Amino acid sequence: MTTDDMTTRIRTLDISRQSLGVIGPEPVKVGKSCLIVLDAVLGERIVQLQFSCKAVYCILTGIDGFRTGLYIDDKVESHQQQLQKIIATCSSVSLATSN
Repeated sequence: MTTDDMTTRIRTLDISRQSLGVIGPEPVKVGKSCLIVLDAVLGERIVQLQFSCKAVYCILTGIDGFRTGLYIDDKVESHQQQLQKIIATCSSVSLATSN
């Protein structure tokens, strides 16, 4: 994740069509714009996706760091297409493991 102040490594906790939940070692100021570079599995490939986001909350979660909610800029058409592919891949994996 990159803001105008810093670049830091984060982990993705959850993802939806409009947001990402991430955890990282540094707090992110609410309202701060950032760029997320996400390594994702799509089909049988690992790809890097980029999303423009804005922090909507940031809370300390103990020794794990700071949980940050990021709103994804939905005006960028490619963001929505990429998110739909990620969600579809995760859904198919979830269904396969529950059967």
